[in-house]
Amino acid sequence: MPIDIPKDKWPGAVRTATLGATTQEGGTRSHTVTVGGETTLPFMHFEGQTPHKPVVAVEIKDRRPDDWSPLLLQVWDEAANDPAAWARAAEAAGAEVIVLALSLTDQDGNPTRLRLRWGPSRPYWPPPACR
Repeated sequence: MPIDIPKDKWPGAVRTATLGATTQEGGTRSHTVTVGGETTLPFMHFEGQTPHKPVVAVEIKDRRPDDWSPLLLQVWDEAANDPAAWARAAEAAGAEVIVLALSLTDQDGNPTRLRLRWGPSRPYWPPPACR
């Protein structure tokens, strides 16, 4: 006897977003990642369309987190001390998207300040009002 799965129709759709741009599109990336477009809730693929595969994103911080589980920090080991090394480790682990979370304060709780580098490659930065 066949089992009828009750289906619910969701009237909305998730907007599609393409992250990155290839050189043909005027960007610098080797490939793009497209997310969204679903017309159903997660894991309910039988109720609507899921046009793009799920992607794995890894969030890295601009400094080693002090509020994370020791087990999680053990997995990232020394990579968690350097955002660039952390991003490389995340990519090696299979991340398709890297999310960089920047802190508003330094490790001592002081507000972080924007440090600008300028020289021959940035002759108009910072703007005259900020000099």
